[in-house]
Amino acid sequence: MHPVLFEIFGFQIRSWGVLLVIGVLAGMVLAARRARRFGISPEGTMDMAWLLLIAGVIGARLGWVVQQLPYYLERPVEIFYLRAGGMTSYGGVAGAAIALAFWCRRAGVPFLVALDWLAAPALAVNAIGRVGCFLNGCCYGAECDLPWAVVVHPEGEGEAYLGHPAQLYDTALSLLGAAALLWYERRSPTALAR
Repeated sequence: MHPVLFEIFGFQIRSWGVLLVIGVLAGMVLAARRARRFGISPEGTMDMAWLLLIAGVIGARLGWVVQQLPYYLERPVEIFYLRAGGMTSYGGVAGAAIALAFWCRRAGVPFLVALDWLAAPALAVNAIGRVGCFLNGCCYGAECDLPWAVVVHPEGEGEAYLGHPAQLYDTALSLLGAAALLWYERRSPTALAR
């Protein structure tokens, strides 16, 4: 695990954040390149991407706060301490999905078309972001004794152990899913929502 890549003037640059930014940028580029195929203006994709990113971060944080509600009820001001960590992927997906529905309504894009358009870019974002989770040491898997097991140091949750590199499994499955979707699109372009 390598949670901190480097420091600048005492400010930590964390691996998870850097890889999430790289993933989001890759997803934005892929979404912009695919937009015309779905009848969407590539220029409008950047506004949509920023909206989804902001809503995703808010949703990810709210998901974490709900998961740890007793703690935050006693310390409500800490809800806003994003540098202390604490986000959930399902909260992020929920926040981004709500924002996407809002964007679709404003842009006149059918929601199912947007889902087809953004499925592969979203999987690319997840694949890169999960490498960040691996480096950060979060989202780890259960204990195992397989040859590819990694040493897991659960922060504040007990002793180190050998566990599944669940984040890397997620990365591999996301990349396979994105590749399968792109392959299917090329083979069956009329099967997409229009």
